[in-house]
Amino acid sequence: MAKHDVGLSDLMNLGLRLPWHAGIARAVVCFLGFHWAAAVSEPITAVKSIDAMGPFVVRQFIHVFAGFLQYIVPVGLLIGACGSFLKKSRGK
Repeated sequence: MAKHDVGLSDLMNLGLRLPWHAGIARAVVCFLGFHWAAAVSEPITAVKSIDAMGPFVVRQFIHVFAGFLQYIVPVGLLIGACGSFLKKSRGK
């Protein structure tokens, strides 16, 4: 089986396939979307009962991963957009 690279390289390849201005726009939209998700899912300070533990864990999970992804995804897309810009400028 072929080994598939998953992660930042996929984001860079996506940004490379898009026109550079679309890659930048997509990076901005992703940042704003993940930033909104991280801000909205800000965790509750204390759990008052065991029944509230499930929603607390879910909100914490969303908060942590949205917090990481709000920086990782746009960086990958911006690197791809830079590559797309360089490819287009060298092609002329």
